[in-house]
Amino acid sequence: MLLAAAALLAPPPPAEARTRAAARRQAKVAQELRIIRRDAIAPPEDIAGGEGGRWSLDLQLPLLWNANPGARHPPGRGDVQATPEARLGWSHRPAAVPLRLAATLDAAADRYGRSGIAGSDTLFLRLRAQRESGRDDQEVQPFVMLQSARDHEPGWGSRLESRHDLTLGAAAELNLDRSWRRVPRGPDTRDATAWSLGLNLGVQRRWREEAPPSLALVANPSAGWTPHRRFTASLELEAARRWHARDGQGRRRDWLAAPVLTLEWLPAEGWLPGWLGAPAVNLQVFGARQWSSRAEWDFRQGGAGPLLRTTWRF
Repeated sequence: MLLAAAALLAPPPPAEARTRAAARRQAKVAQELRIIRRDAIAPPEDIAGGEGGRWSLDLQLPLLWNANPGARHPPGRGDVQATPEARLGWSHRPAAVPLRLAATLDAAADRYGRSGIAGSDTLFLRLRAQRESGRDDQEVQPFVMLQSARDHEPGWGSRLESRHDLTLGAAAELNLDRSWRRVPRGPDTRDATAWSLGLNLGVQRRWREEAPPSLALVANPSAGWTPHRRFTASLELEAARRWHARDGQGRRRDWLAAPVLTLEWLPAEGWLPGWLGAPAVNLQVFGARQWSSRAEWDFRQGGAGPLLRTTWRF
């Protein structure tokens, strides 16, 4: 009995421990970059559910080519990546205060053709409170946001890692018409907007299991073009400087730059049955480059592929 207990409590063999550490690192990278790509389609400051109800259900199926799925340096072989995802959203703006409250619950899976170790399942929760007067959609909107993520081995197996982020920041957008003149301020200027320029700035504190906490400055500039109400193109960049607290190996510092180009086409009403919700076809081209003071966190990644999604509001 004592021998069995000792065997269970003993640390895993070195090779097994290294494999699991690599899986945790790759799951974290995959989840963080997936959220960046997902937010390029539906930015968190453009909170869903404002029209047609407080709730929204969003399903998506991206099929991508990822040039470096393991986020290694030097890069490994490219691979096919599928990341099916379901996202439930809720938002509410109380009449008495200029505030928008929102919550998002997201379940997603990352799967690869050959790179099995890079696969993971993630449960993600986001809570956000954002100042919104309802009179001007181009105003500066301060916000506070809490995000929590749990990564699991494929098939919702053993937990790999948990992360919790607290972000304080502000979001703002400048909308222009086809002649590059500023659209007059108003509660909803989307119909008159051909070009939009946005900027999000934030300070983020992160807590992770089995790792020291970190502090980051995050900037997210973006540009959007809407030549037709059924077609949009956007380009945005997630840029972050992160400082990690000291651990047994000293202090770690990271720079991250992740640009994302997104094209979206909305089928005409009546083309598809109404029970399919509001479908959309997207094409994304993305990249990521992280410079780190530790070699195992230094990587570059890129890829592209189509994305099918649909949304119901209720």
